[in-house]
Amino acid sequence: MAGLIKASAGSFKPALGAIERKIAKIATEEMAQGTADLQADYREQVRAAGLGNRVAGAWQKNVYPAGEYSLDPAGYVYSKTPTIIMLFANGGTIVPVNGHPFLAIPTKNVPRSIGSRGQRRMTPFEVETESIRI
Repeated sequence: MAGLIKASAGSFKPALGAIERKIAKIATEEMAQGTADLQADYREQVRAAGLGNRVAGAWQKNVYPAGEYSLDPAGYVYSKTPTIIMLFANGGTIVPVNGHPFLAIPTKNVPRSIGSRGQRRMTPFEVETESIRI
């Protein structure tokens, strides 16, 4: 015949506390990894869309609670440039400021300035005047 084992609730508390701490650590670490993966995915999508490293680097992440483990962690990924992201995703018109007729977008194809020994890129005005002479 099987014997009965009697245990008090107090003897389970230390064991349950240790298990709870392990679960909280795993849950928080997984949330941090998932948040980091999502941030990396967003950054890669921005680079692939041709918006560059600066806009890609604007994606930030936070994991809560900060600096401690939790059974209920939360991760938050956000952009410091939401207007640029929304404009690219939804489409829109970019209008230059101060009534200038052109919007200058610097690219690696902008020629280097002749007078500065090639140390800097030409300004939009320099590009216009150089192309008129040619």
